[in-house]
Amino acid sequence: MTTSKTRQLYFSINQRDKLEALCRVMDIEKNFFGIVFCKTKKDVDEVTAKLTFK
Repeated sequence: MTTSKTRQLYFSINQRDKLEALCRVMDIEKNFFGIVFCKTKKDVDEVTAKLTFK
């Protein structure tokens, strides 16, 4: 259940393209707020490091 103030999107993307796709969505959306789910803490650390330096 969501409110009318929330828009939910879901993308099915190949593993190798996920970071690029996330960066594109963040660039396109003026007010991007999102949650990124990862399988492991190592994956979280890698995504965090890559997004921090973009």
